[in-house]
Formats: sequence, C-alpha cells, structure tokens
Amino acid sequence: RTEVRRQKAENRKQKTEDGKQRIEVRKQKTEGIRQRTENRGQRAEDRRWRMVASKSLKKKNLRNKAKILFSWLFVFLYAAFIFFLSSLPHPLPERFQKYVSDWILHGVEYGVFGFLLIRAMVFSFWKHSMPFLFMMALSLGVLYGVSDEWHQSFVPNRRASAQDVAADGLGVFLGALTWVK
Repeated sequence: RTEVRRQKAENRKQKTEDGKQRIEVRKQKTEGIRQRTENRGQRAEDRRWRMVASKSLKKKNLRNKAKILFSWLFVFLYAAFIFFLSSLPHPLPERFQKYVSDWILHGVEYGVFGFLLIRAMVFSFWKHSMPFLFMMALSLGVLYGVSDEWHQSFVPNRRASAQDVAADGLGVFLGALTWVK
C-alpha cells in the first residue's frame, strides 16, 4: 500500500509538473501571439500614418499648384484687361478725364499689375531671393507697359508716350513694393 501511495503521489507530482510545463508553454505561446499582434498593429498604425502623411503632402502639393495656377491666371486676365482698355479709342469719358490725370490712371492700373506679378512670382519661384523676384517683376511689368504703349500707337485717337511708360514703371514698382513690405 505504501508503495502504491508513493507511486500515486509521484504520478500526481509528475502530472503537476507536466501541467506547470504545459501552462508555461501556453503562456509563452500566448505572449508570442500577443507580441506578433502588437507588432502587426504597430506596423498597421505606422502604415496608416505614412498614408495620412503622404495624402496631406499630396493635398499640400495640390494646394500649392492651385495657388500658383490661380496667381498666374490673375496676372494674365489682368494683362488682357489692360490690353482691352488700350484698344479702346476713348477708354474713359472726357468729363472724367478732366478731373483725373492720365499718369494717375496708369500708375494705379500698373500698380495692381505689379502687385499681381510679384505675388505670382513669389508663389512660383520661392527658392529665389526677393530682390531677384522684385527686379524680374519690375522688368516684366515695364516690358508689358512698353508693349502696351506700342499697341496704343496703332489705335485711332490714342498715342504712345514715354511719360506713360514711366508712369507704368512707377506703378509696377509701387505695386510690387506693397507685396514685398
């Protein structure tokens, strides 16, 4: 009997140790699964963040491209408006021309043009220095003023004038200066 009891006790002890080992193996497996799941979750989260970041960069890129496109569109539309005004034999009624100097009209007209030019150039060529962009806007504005005066020389009842070109240049300068400041 004692022998049988001892064997039963040893068997119970063995079963207990086997059970403990099985429990330990189960714990290790569970921990391994948990770690793989966490890693998978972390990788998925990383992927999600990368996708969000790339989408926001794409949106930002699209916004910048749209800003550039619209700024140049405004420049070209305003240049077309100036061309249209230059092609009219009498752009303003005579009673209005008595009170407002032609120089002021040219200065204001080309001041807006200079503002639009420098704005479009800064958006498009942001890597260049501001003085360079300012000089480019001034050059383009004055060249357009010269071409505008040349165009006016072909319109009946209009004449080209160096004073108008000077007023155009001054207007471009002041308009571009307002953006720089």
